[in-house]
Amino acid sequence: GDAYYVGAGYLFDKQVGWGKFMPFARYQEFDAENDVKTERMDFGVNYVMAPYNAIISAEYQNTEVTGADDTDAFLISMQYQF
Repeated sequence: GDAYYVGAGYLFDKQVGWGKFMPFARYQEFDAENDVKTERMDFGVNYVMAPYNAIISAEYQNTEVTGADDTDAFLISMQYQF
């Protein structure tokens, strides 16, 4: 099949508290050879505190699969590396 992934984000220069905000958007598509197509769109914002060792992220996802109900998800995640 064919697969596509496109993403964009922008890290604002202005610091707010400990970090900076970075809104982002992603689009993914996988068109399998068995005529099952999967599409996913993500929209969210990262709060980048120690590039890129400490991040808090809030995200909305919408997934569509041929022959199945759409799936929506809201995610909150944290990344910490040391």
